[in-house]
Amino acid sequence: MNMPVPQAVDRSEDDELSVAEATPVDVRLVVREPIPGPAPRRPGGKLLARLTVIGALVLFFATATAFLVTGTQARPLPPADMHGFEQRLAGYDHDVRAQLARLGPPGSVARARQRTREALAATELVARQLRDFEGPAADRLGTATAAQLRYLDAVGSTLTNPRSPLRAQLPKRARAARTALAALDRPATPARPR
Repeated sequence: MNMPVPQAVDRSEDDELSVAEATPVDVRLVVREPIPGPAPRRPGGKLLARLTVIGALVLFFATATAFLVTGTQARPLPPADMHGFEQRLAGYDHDVRAQLARLGPPGSVARARQRTREALAATELVARQLRDFEGPAADRLGTATAAQLRYLDAVGSTLTNPRSPLRAQLPKRARAARTALAALDRPATPARPR
């Protein structure tokens, strides 16, 4: 006795009748629905999403740039602030030089390094605060701050490594820092009218 052999055929509905007619009697026909393909994608869906993200980023950067440009307009340095900055720079310089004069006893190098690190950090803070100001007083103070930073960098490098290449530049940088700090006491000479 021959049992019908199930046979699966993937056909569309239009072909069902022709397949049924051509199928032998001892074969049982099972018709499966075709597997649907992926849903058609909208053209440009990913492109639209990418363009939206890029547009948002451009808008963000444009806004941030506009804010930075308009929000950081420099103003003249008030005399009270000038005096405060001068006192701070002179104090940092005095502390470092006094600690350097005490070098010799055990632990004095470590104290000098610590004092130099503190002075360097504080002077860098002054330099950042000065970016908001303009004018001759701010320029003189900026010059003094830059000279002081170069001097403190050489001091710190030499205290950490006595063979530092900056050791040879230390006297020159010390004089430049002293000269720049001394110039803060004298206001800039106004240009004479011709």
